[in-house]
Amino acid sequence: MRPGEPSAPPAASGTGAPIGPPGAAATRAAGNRRRRRRGNGAALSGAFPTRLAAGSCCGRGRRQSRTGSGRPARALAPGGASRRVPGYHARGRSRPDGREVPTVALETRPRPGQAVRRRFADYAELTKARLSALVVLTAAAGYAAAGAPLVSIRFAAAVLGVGLAALGANGLNQWWEAPLDARMERTRGRPIPAGRLSPREALVVSLLLAGTGVTLLAACANVLSGALALAVILLYVLAYTPLKTRSSLCTIVGAVCGALPPMIGWAAADGRVAPGAFLLAGILFAWQMPHSLSLAWLYREDYEKGGFRLLPVVDREGSLTGSMVVLYSLVLVPLGLLATLGGLAGAAFALGSALLGGGLTGVGIGLFRNRSRRQARRVFLATLIYLPALLGLLTADRVPRNGLSSPAVAEARLPAASPDNSRE
Repeated sequence: MRPGEPSAPPAASGTGAPIGPPGAAATRAAGNRRRRRRGNGAALSGAFPTRLAAGSCCGRGRRQSRTGSGRPARALAPGGASRRVPGYHARGRSRPDGREVPTVALETRPRPGQAVRRRFADYAELTKARLSALVVLTAAAGYAAAGAPLVSIRFAAAVLGVGLAALGANGLNQWWEAPLDARMERTRGRPIPAGRLSPREALVVSLLLAGTGVTLLAACANVLSGALALAVILLYVLAYTPLKTRSSLCTIVGAVCGALPPMIGWAAADGRVAPGAFLLAGILFAWQMPHSLSLAWLYREDYEKGGFRLLPVVDREGSLTGSMVVLYSLVLVPLGLLATLGGLAGAAFALGSALLGGGLTGVGIGLFRNRSRRQARRVFLATLIYLPALLGLLTADRVPRNGLSSPAVAEARLPAASPDNSRE
């Protein structure tokens, strides 16, 4: 270049950078390729529901990419389908530049069997399956107390019918209270407030369960047991449920609903309701009060948020609640003794029921003296122990009797007359 001549413009490379020393172009091209790969990876992580498996190697509900052959992994595309992701390979493989690919945890759509299990779990929560099992237990105890054989088609139909009716009634209760359940910490995760079940689906399923239970009782046992089951459903849904937001007397109505299943079992056994059935209903009614009041005490702040006017919510100091717990616990002691004196059970049941009632009364006195969540929890747990133990004693200690049992069952126990005796 001669002095005074303008200098020629520098030649541009493919990237627009000036020409550098030898080998610089190749270095720049390799750097550009790495930057493009990093950019594609960032775009990929935003486009598909994938995430780097930092601390997620154990899976915890997500499937990791382990093809083992270097094939591109699959990510979950919109709509739930599995889509091949370019540039991401199996765990332990390397990129062309020698850098190892990070592990990617991929979401996959649930398997068909898993979706069915989740749906049935939602139905079980909607219908309060564990509470319904307790209702079935009380109805079976009533059937056994009537003196009918437990190994029979009628007993199986009675147990199944009561169970279906209880599931349906509980589902209708949750359908009705779904807006209130959404306000409470304890119940906002239930299927309807959480959006896992629609209100229409919950209503249809609950009506089908309740209707099937009542029909099964009426068809396979007798009309009286089906009518009693229908009465319990209507009382529970149309009286107890709306009354919970209006008056603290709702606990008494709910206790009546919980006391009727033994009468359903007794009626299914012989087609009538004898005095022993009313005695069992009285025991269940008295048990319901400390059970329900202690549970309401545990969650009374939550019930207040939901707008429920239960006794522990209205009785802020808790003196009346504690008094009711002690009173109804004491009533259980003479009721158990009366069952033995009337011929419903033997001496073992009398002793066991007295011990159980005395223990529950002692725990109730603890709540009356020290009105705290800890004492309320003790009462609640004591009621959960009391009822299965009492019903087990009643079933094990049932004896042939004519006192409080019905005439139909007593006649069924009589031996059939032989032809020779009939001719005499």
